[in-house]
Amino acid sequence: MPSKTLPTKAGIAHLWSEFHPRGFEPVTGLQFQIDVLRKLGIKLQPPTHRTNAELAFMFEWDGYRVYTWTSWIPWLGRAREEDSLWVGIAKVLPDKTERWCYLRQMRRTENHLYRTEMYGKILRRRLMKRPQCPLCECYFTLMPGKNIGSCFWRCESCLSTAWDTKDFLEGLPPEALRFLNDQRAERDRSAKRRKKIEKEEHRKVRRAASIRRGWVEVVAGPRPISTPPKPVPPPEDIMF
Repeated sequence: MPSKTLPTKAGIAHLWSEFHPRGFEPVTGLQFQIDVLRKLGIKLQPPTHRTNAELAFMFEWDGYRVYTWTSWIPWLGRAREEDSLWVGIAKVLPDKTERWCYLRQMRRTENHLYRTEMYGKILRRRLMKRPQCPLCECYFTLMPGKNIGSCFWRCESCLSTAWDTKDFLEGLPPEALRFLNDQRAERDRSAKRRKKIEKEEHRKVRRAASIRRGWVEVVAGPRPISTPPKPVPPPEDIMF
């Protein structure tokens, strides 16, 4: 089992040096995971209370925001002992609230800051290279999928979802493509190991999310309804 590796001050400084030239800004917030789940319409709260605000880097483009939450508490000069890193995309609604379209959790194991950096850069490029509908040529809107970590593009004019990821992947630099391929291969290997154990030992493998104490149901408000954003054409050259 991979061992826990907490972020360091030098690692956070390197992350900032990579994000700052690309338009990211530092932000802080309280009880991030609770807010995320409530905005997704999931009526849960964690089994333990969290009060310290953690550092995040935020990039905003055309009505969307990329967040990379680091679990680093600036005024304490250290990371939380029990937490994860998160990367995600939120859509800014007319009432200034946010609707989360995409989320990915980063376990704090080896190279977790590098993974956060790469996903932050890839999500930034995804927003700046927003695809157009092949039917009506309107810009697609990013919509949240059924699962927390899933999303899809949809045209608000004709409701088409006909988008090929090949166009986006072809525009990525070799380093980003290698990173995504390695991440996909690791997920496939993990799934195969889990299925092998279940088949040989005739038992269901319990993952970390099912072993930890469960989240408790609470009352949450309805999810806000979004309106189509005004598209911003991407620049000719985008720094990755």
